[in-house]
Amino acid sequence: MIKKAVIPCAGKGTRMSPITQLFPKEMLPLNCKPAIWYILNECLSAGVNEVCIITSDAKPLIKEYVTKEFGGGLVTHFCCTKRNDWNSKSMFAC
Repeated sequence: MIKKAVIPCAGKGTRMSPITQLFPKEMLPLNCKPAIWYILNECLSAGVNEVCIITSDAKPLIKEYVTKEFGGGLVTHFCCTKRNDWNSKSMFAC
């Protein structure tokens, strides 16, 4: 059974501009909840108990939200990339 997940969240979101200049695309509301809520909730439902989120320094809102909302039920690691794109080095850092 899969117990760990890697979630890439480091992209710029240029296709959704200009709204992604204000909010990361992962934090955009879908049915009154941020998109990342659905991803993490699905991980919990599937039995995943540890998640590594690859993000960029420009997206501190993701870390704040995930820590607040899922801090107790999910072991979460954050790997920040210095560039706006993630790669295999970022995945191995998790």
